[in-house]
Amino acid sequence: MYKQTLILVLLGFSILGCGGGGGGDDDSIDRSLAAIYHEVRGLWVNPCSEFLIDDNPLINKAYIRTTIELFNDTYTAEGTAYLDDKCENPVIFLPRANLKGRFVVGDTLLTPDGEAYEVNLIVEESSGLPPLPGSFGEYNIFALQSGKLYFGDLTGTNDGSSPSLRPTLLNTDIEFRR
Repeated sequence: MYKQTLILVLLGFSILGCGGGGGGDDDSIDRSLAAIYHEVRGLWVNPCSEFLIDDNPLINKAYIRTTIELFNDTYTAEGTAYLDDKCENPVIFLPRANLKGRFVVGDTLLTPDGEAYEVNLIVEESSGLPPLPGSFGEYNIFALQSGKLYFGDLTGTNDGSSPSLRPTLLNTDIEFRR
């Protein structure tokens, strides 16, 4: 359940990246990244999404609401688990999960759902989750489509645990809105 909870909380952050520019001489790349950072900046909310819990004897599914705030190259994220599909009744034995850290937007890639961007997420602080290893990172993708933010599908082999296991598909079932 730890991994599922972490994935749900990270879902919102991993896709958003504000980092430094490319550092090269190509100003068009820097302007393009600056536009992306400006576009994702702010507060994003996942209204209420179902997730399955395979290792908890008390419940086999719950719902989560995740909020992510992006500013420059930093993020804060909070995820709360609920028993109902309206996210009104919190699961009392699952604490609210909080993460803070940095993110960096990388290369553009084409997915079956359209253009996406690589994003690297570095978790610097966490609470409400089991301890994370020293400098925990996640390698994900994100896309902005019709004013909604989507992250990569972290299920299966491409779970974002390393750059070579970065997702290549978007999870369009879970969306974040302003």
